[in-house]
Amino acid sequence: MEEEIVFRYLNGNSSARENEEIERWLLEDDENVKTFDYWKEVWINSSQEDMPEPDTAIAWQKTKTRINEAGRLTTDAKVFSLYRYFKYAAALLFAVGVIWIMIQKESSLETWQTEDQIAHRILPDGSEVWLHRNSQLKLPTSFSDDSRNVELQGTAFFKVTKNPDKPFIIHNEETEVKVLGTAFMVETNEQKEVVIVESGKVAFYSRQNNEHKVILTAHKQASYNTEARKLSQVQQNDPNRFAWKTRQLVFAETPLHEVMESLEDVYGIHIEQDVASGISGPDCKLTTTIDQEPLEHILETLESLFDIQIEKKLQNRYLLKGEGCAQEN
Repeated sequence: MEEEIVFRYLNGNSSARENEEIERWLLEDDENVKTFDYWKEVWINSSQEDMPEPDTAIAWQKTKTRINEAGRLTTDAKVFSLYRYFKYAAALLFAVGVIWIMIQKESSLETWQTEDQIAHRILPDGSEVWLHRNSQLKLPTSFSDDSRNVELQGTAFFKVTKNPDKPFIIHNEETEVKVLGTAFMVETNEQKEVVIVESGKVAFYSRQNNEHKVILTAHKQASYNTEARKLSQVQQNDPNRFAWKTRQLVFAETPLHEVMESLEDVYGIHIEQDVASGISGPDCKLTTTIDQEPLEHILETLESLFDIQIEKKLQNRYLLKGEGCAQEN
């Protein structure tokens, strides 16, 4: 640093550019500060005796103030920059951690899904599940130490391995089903969620208010209306509620149109009724038992019993025609 610039600075005659240059120079090295102090002493001693003392003090105080402010700003900037770095680093680390947990959770889940077929699967604890058509079950690759949780969309029949220490919980859209070991069916759709118990005991309750609960035993059924958010319990008297799983149908004076509906559910077909057909008459009732018989054999039997024709139009689609049980005028 040139002496002339320093002395102009001490005299207060330096330019703004020279002021910045000196202040940067002082911040660069402690030796520069010592050199500046030496020149300051020289400047003071060589000053004329008539120079007012306060001017020297003011000039030097001005210098010290600038140096201190520059040093403080630099230090504060470094501290702030370091704080900001750690803040962003912590935020990034947190985000990465959350994403990692989500990926781990997602990767530890299995999804079992059916379309036009019924599927029978074994769960990690040895429990069994029969998934109805167009249904989905999500479950972990291994259950936790204190519970067995699955998520269901659609319809499924469960045969749960008994374990009093690890309740089996089915999470539906609006309700939950909690059991220790039993056999039951859960059916869900947009309008309702239904639980039907074959054996054992089941707790069925709303997810929003688990105090709104019913305990179901064998042959009992409960339904939750998703619109009214109302839970109701009824006796289960339909012998064919599990027929989609067992393919065992029992009909006792059952109207033929109800027989067709049961066949649609069990065999995954659609039977369209011709407007001229007469299957809704009072004499169109069926009493029989069907045990895992082929669909074509069942349809042929119905054709001969009721004088109707059931034609296959497309895959899984049939058209029912004929007078059937229509009464003559």
